[in-house]
Amino acid sequence: MAVISEMARYSFRLKIIIAFIIATLIPFSLSWILFFTSNNYRIAIESGKFNTHLITLLVIGITLAFAFSIYIINSIVKPLNEVTKSAQQISEGNYDYNITVGGNDEIGFLAHCIRKMLVGIKATLIVLRKRSDELTKSNEQLQDINTELEASLEQLKATTDLLNASEDKYRSLIENITDLVWLIDYEGNIIFVNERFKQLLGYSETELIGKYIIDILDGDVLKHIFDSVREIDTNRIKIEFIAKNGKIIYTDTGVKRVEENGIIIGVQGVSRDITEKIIIEEKLNKKLVELQLLNRISKDIVTNTDLKSVLNEVANQVVKVSDVVACTIRLINKSDLNNLELKASAHSVEIDCIIEKKIDKRRDIVGKAVESQLPFIVKLKDSIITNTYVSTLYEEKHARYCLFNPIMVRERAIGVMTSFTKEPPGQPHIDLLASLVNNIAIAIDNAEAYDKLKQQYFHTIQSLVSAVEAKDFYTENHSFRVSEYAVLIADEMGYDEQFIEKVRITGLLHDIGKIGISDTILNKKGKLTSKEYGIIKKHPDIACKILEGMDLDEDIILGIKHHHERCDGKGYPCNYVEENIPDIAHIISVVDAFDAMTSKRPYREVISFDMAVEELINNKGTQFHPRVVDSFIKIYREKEKELVELSEQNEERPWDIMS
Repeated sequence: MAVISEMARYSFRLKIIIAFIIATLIPFSLSWILFFTSNNYRIAIESGKFNTHLITLLVIGITLAFAFSIYIINSIVKPLNEVTKSAQQISEGNYDYNITVGGNDEIGFLAHCIRKMLVGIKATLIVLRKRSDELTKSNEQLQDINTELEASLEQLKATTDLLNASEDKYRSLIENITDLVWLIDYEGNIIFVNERFKQLLGYSETELIGKYIIDILDGDVLKHIFDSVREIDTNRIKIEFIAKNGKIIYTDTGVKRVEENGIIIGVQGVSRDITEKIIIEEKLNKKLVELQLLNRISKDIVTNTDLKSVLNEVANQVVKVSDVVACTIRLINKSDLNNLELKASAHSVEIDCIIEKKIDKRRDIVGKAVESQLPFIVKLKDSIITNTYVSTLYEEKHARYCLFNPIMVRERAIGVMTSFTKEPPGQPHIDLLASLVNNIAIAIDNAEAYDKLKQQYFHTIQSLVSAVEAKDFYTENHSFRVSEYAVLIADEMGYDEQFIEKVRITGLLHDIGKIGISDTILNKKGKLTSKEYGIIKKHPDIACKILEGMDLDEDIILGIKHHHERCDGKGYPCNYVEENIPDIAHIISVVDAFDAMTSKRPYREVISFDMAVEELINNKGTQFHPRVVDSFIKIYREKEKELVELSEQNEERPWDIMS
């Protein structure tokens, strides 16, 4: 093929050369021949006469030369035009165009190459069309995907815009929220705080970011923070932050764990400032405690007639509910109006020194409160410390202030309450103590009134008991002894003072109903008939009727009414069994029987204490309550001498003791 190409290239060049020679050289040569072969060229020129044959030959030669040149050129141009046309057709996409040019010259070779190229183009075109179809199909798919991507892109853009807007709103919210927002890593280092956090705690951002959060927490609560989010995602805990100025900020905090790949990497907290709420609650709680104290003391004043216990309770509560180091209550001695006698004292700490029992109001600053009848505060210093007790409070317990409150009853000062504090007493503290002093005054007034009423009451009881014993010679002082025996048992059994006082009065009045019984029956020496015994059995009911107008405590009335009941239900007047009989009645039943057995009676002789005790034991659980009998036996074994002395009391002494 390379040889053919080389030959074709020379053939084409030869044609060009021949065409050039024919078209130029032959006519030129003929012209020269014509001129130089004439007889006289110059003559011919000058004369204008030429050889006709030669001119004809020249014309023919030139014509043939041009014709042959045109033919040769046409043999070159026509294939070129064909090749050009085929190239144009191919360029226009007509790959099925048939190139008719042949030959072995360069144009034929070119046509051959074009045909070969066209075959390749067709093959490539088939492949390209197939690829094009595939690409078209892929393009359609890509177009669909692109459409979806464009839609997704729009949605993503919209979502991004929303997220950006949300982030802006979130940041704005975080920065302007009234709560404290903070974030710490797993080591406890602060990595974010909002503006409110910085403002409330008084720190700058540079002072907080990277700071160990435990440095601004009141107490070791970091472990508690992480422990609270390990089990559950979120939790609420109380956290106290320390502001830059040292102030404690109380918060109610929601904590949430921050995770990465399921591992806790930090904690986010949102803390609500509840400091003001806590302060208000503390004030309310303190006020509630004070009100409860006043209410308790007021109730104690109403229910407790023991002035000493009331005053001790007041002093103890003053120290307990306030910032008082020590509290003392002194009353003016009625027999020596210049002496203030100590009635109660309480201390928040142990005091080693002895408190003076009496203070001369003329020589001590405490007397100023009595004289002025106004409360006042004194700042302790060496010049006014007049005794060892105050000196100890000042030097060892750091008491620096003393508040004196005069105790006023009917516009006269009867005593002073003194309280020692480390700090100057505030108005709430002063108001509280003023209220307590008023309660003390009421308690003292009530105690004095109660003492007078009690004296009148005992005189009434004395009159009633005396009336009964005047009717029955053999029961002289019986009521007194029963009362004293009963008090010993009640005390042994662990009853309180109020109950014991009720037992005492019940013992004195248990036989008051015998006033309504005939003397002949009461003093009969022989055995009573059934009718007479029936009359005797009415004396508990008669006693209740006599006493119903005296406004006695119900326990006393029931004790009197049922002191002849038996545990087995065979007693009178109601045939009660053990669990229905009042405790006071159980006690009176035992000592009434004991005194009856050990005292002289018209219907039998006196028996010894040992025999009487043996009788109580024999009837334990049937007539007498076992626990009461056991208590009496214990008293008898430990205090036999005291019981013997009681049994020998004369007629006058009981009332002296009661007074």
